[in-house]
Amino acid sequence: MIDALCARRADVESRNANNWSCLHVAYQSGNMATIWAVQCARARKLGFDDAALEGLDFVRARQLVLDELGAEAGDDVGEEGEPDTPDEGGLLRDLESAIRANSKELQDPQPDVEELTPLELGIREAKMNTKDLADAAPATVRSLQSFASGAPECIPLFLNRLSDGSLLRMADQLSHTDIARLVRRYPESAAMLLDMATVKATATDPEWHPLPQRVPFRQSWDGVQSTVLYEMDKHWVFNETGLEFPKWHYKILPRERVRNFSYSDIGPHLDANIRVCHVPNIISPNVFAALISSVRLGDAGLCLYESSTLRAAVSYTFDHGAMWFEMLQCLISVWGLSLLVLQTCFNHERVVGLGASSLYYRMDEGVFDPSLTATNHRDGVVADWMIAKGFVDLCLEIAEVLGRIRTGELRGYFNIGNAWDLLRSIIPIALLAFHSERWLHLLVVLIYWMRLLESVILSEWIGCALLPLQKLLMGLLPALAFTVVCFGALTHAMYTVQVTADHLWPTTVFRTFATLITQGLPEHEPEDGLELLVLYGGVLFFSIFVLNIFIGVIDEEYKNEKELSHLRFLGLRASSCLTYLLRVRVIPCRLLGAKAAFGAAFAAMIAALTLQVSSILLGRRLAGSCQLLAFQACQLIIFLAPFQCDDGPWTDRFAASGKVFKGYRALDARNQVRRILGFVGVFAG
Repeated sequence: MIDALCARRADVESRNANNWSCLHVAYQSGNMATIWAVQCARARKLGFDDAALEGLDFVRARQLVLDELGAEAGDDVGEEGEPDTPDEGGLLRDLESAIRANSKELQDPQPDVEELTPLELGIREAKMNTKDLADAAPATVRSLQSFASGAPECIPLFLNRLSDGSLLRMADQLSHTDIARLVRRYPESAAMLLDMATVKATATDPEWHPLPQRVPFRQSWDGVQSTVLYEMDKHWVFNETGLEFPKWHYKILPRERVRNFSYSDIGPHLDANIRVCHVPNIISPNVFAALISSVRLGDAGLCLYESSTLRAAVSYTFDHGAMWFEMLQCLISVWGLSLLVLQTCFNHERVVGLGASSLYYRMDEGVFDPSLTATNHRDGVVADWMIAKGFVDLCLEIAEVLGRIRTGELRGYFNIGNAWDLLRSIIPIALLAFHSERWLHLLVVLIYWMRLLESVILSEWIGCALLPLQKLLMGLLPALAFTVVCFGALTHAMYTVQVTADHLWPTTVFRTFATLITQGLPEHEPEDGLELLVLYGGVLFFSIFVLNIFIGVIDEEYKNEKELSHLRFLGLRASSCLTYLLRVRVIPCRLLGAKAAFGAAFAAMIAALTLQVSSILLGRRLAGSCQLLAFQACQLIIFLAPFQCDDGPWTDRFAASGKVFKGYRALDARNQVRRILGFVGVFAG
């Protein structure tokens, strides 16, 4: 019928009263034959031959033409200035016109007009199954966006249907918001898209400057061998005229090809497979925020960390930015904890045997009392250092919030983890007003010891060993709740059958806890038979049933967490990278060069150490609040140093439109064949 109408000069581009085109109506019908007939009619209107329309879509027809012309990779090479694919008889040009006509509604919507595309209409009408939707969708970014919004289950079939050239062209047009949206809504498809868009790199001159097949790898301090780059080239470029190539090639090429180095100087050479990811803007706060939020929803999101491309993005961002911040955070925390432990032990030893009042005075005055109120010039150093650290942490939290506002990710800040980060930055500052409170002393001590556990992020083998232990608590919550209920019931029972009245708190609760948890019977049995019976029953129940439940749950949860430890460790690093990327959007990055910044940080450490030694050992400190302000200035300089990297892809210097980056990443260092992954990023302003 459609062919007959077109033969009688019916306009296939006409629209009905609803402003829907023929293709809209075809998708609304849900009939694949109708959709294909309308597509063919539109192509014939351009003078397209029926023989080239065989198949289901123009993408497949175009690939057939490319195969016939012997230019399977014509598009990718042509972008870099190589000779274009020959077009015999203009067939390829006509086919391209038909493709553009077919996908016009999907790629170029009219401004200020919210119009459903044919594919979106087909999804809304729900008359087509998953396979038909995937087959009928043009190979455009708008199709992927439509599927991500309304039919994410179609994405795997849609991606598998595309040819390599179509997939890479579509990947080049994706924005970081598209990737973030897909990661949040359908993580499996996001990982699939990124892996499919990661292909082997191509050399512009394979004869004079081929891709290296063997690459030198150095053994890093934590046992992982890797080479990481992030540069502005899309291909392995070589200038035939000047016989030159980019300087960053020296970081990958075997050094004997560049300089006269001995083999022992450059480390072992291993086979390398250089691959390039064509999806732009992977290293983006939005992508990392989506990555973290997807994993927090459940273990299903951990499949994202199995993507080699995302693993490489996390590794590059951590190694070149977040790692330095985490190292300084660990150093300052250990520094503060050492001061706290030494000063606490010293003050305790001085008042042994003098009574509780003397101990309380020495702990308050000597450890937690800031220099503003301390009378002894040797006191106040520990409190000032912790208060200064609290102020710096609070500034960093404010920078993260502002970074989330700038990137549109403010909603993701409201979770338990960030609430704890904010709280532990405020608690040390409270020493200025409540330094005599013992509960505040306890919180400060626990905060500094808990910070040591966060240092596992610096080493993978330590982190993978300790993370399962940290995650056990969540798995033990049901067992803990059951234990609390049983303990409350037995405590109430023993309190009820008492013959001699005792206070519930703390006498009865203490005795019940000591009996049930330690499984130890009291020295003297109760005189009352009912009370003795309840005691026997409670001890048997806790020793045989409750404790065995804990043992079984702990064993099972540890095995499960151990299997996922490497993925959770990547998630921990991804969270650190997200925090770094958010803060770098606010913190100035061009105050100093990288080397000068770390020189200034080292000088600030020496200055802070000098002030502490002068006060503790010599009894000489700065007057008034000057010592506290000096510690704040020193720590601020120290924590600004990791952000002074103006040549990084996450700084404003590279935010101009048109900047393209490529990175290479060596993965899975335990295998003899190394995979080096690349990233292309077009950073729009």
